[in-house]
Amino acid sequence: MDINDSVTIAEESAIKLSVHSIAAMARELTIETADDVTVAEGMLVRCREARKRVDAFMDPHIKRAYEQHRALTADKRKFTDAIDAAERELKPKLADWMHREHQRQLDAAREKTRIETAIEQKAGQTADQAYSLAKTGRNDEAAAVVNSGYAEVEALEKSIPDQRPIAEPEMFTSRTKWDFEIIDPKLVPDKFKVMVIDEKMIGLIVSRLKDQFNEPGIRAFPVRTVVAKANKK
Repeated sequence: MDINDSVTIAEESAIKLSVHSIAAMARELTIETADDVTVAEGMLVRCREARKRVDAFMDPHIKRAYEQHRALTADKRKFTDAIDAAERELKPKLADWMHREHQRQLDAAREKTRIETAIEQKAGQTADQAYSLAKTGRNDEAAAVVNSGYAEVEALEKSIPDQRPIAEPEMFTSRTKWDFEIIDPKLVPDKFKVMVIDEKMIGLIVSRLKDQFNEPGIRAFPVRTVVAKANKK
């Protein structure tokens, strides 16, 4: 064992004995006479001296531990900064892709509805036209109208876009939060200013109002990102 370790252990034991002794004496002391007051005052002096001794013993260890903690935290940040940078790159890209997938499905659904409406209209027009021709004995013309109408309907049906499902990631889901930027500080309402513009308050209001936020000098805008899905048990 290093001699310094032996000294440290001995000092720690001595301090522990001293402070516990003071605490025990304080519990047992009753103050009824002037002599008791003198004893109490002496014990308070011992408390002050014991505290200084504890500070002198512990503070260097605390300082070294803090400096080591600070250094280790800085070393850790070298790694986590790189991870944070990677997430800042990946999350918007993934969120944008998921947004495009959702938009693609919405567009496909709208186009499908438009084509199905056109098919229904064309089928109805064809049937009405063929019926009118057949009533007057123009069967060949009616048949030609039916064939032509059927060909157009068939072409429309083939043009209905692919309705493949959205390719959702397994571990993440998209989320849109609202952010803001100060575009003209002079126009920002006084309610958002104390000594400087209160961006925390603005952020809270923007998060709540989203696209309904409308204040001069401030532009609210959505920021798409992704978050881990909750584990399902």
